[in-house]
Amino acid sequence: MLSSDTATASITVAQPLDVIKTRIQNRPFDSPESGGAIFKRLINNEGIGGLFKGLTPKLIVVGPKLIFSFTVAQQVISYY
Repeated sequence: MLSSDTATASITVAQPLDVIKTRIQNRPFDSPESGGAIFKRLINNEGIGGLFKGLTPKLIVVGPKLIFSFTVAQQVISYY
């Protein structure tokens, strides 16, 4: 249970950086726009909520992913 809460917190904290990284990767190759300029444009056009785009699908996946990983790990440990 605590691992799910911790994963949720870490994803929420890292999401703004992930959004900026994705925008940098999707810009035209010859664009001189910096990460700071992309950040400013995002805030001006989309507001603070723009930094958290895509957060919901990531959070929906966290719980089942951790439960699956834990279950598999417990099964594999029993063989060793």
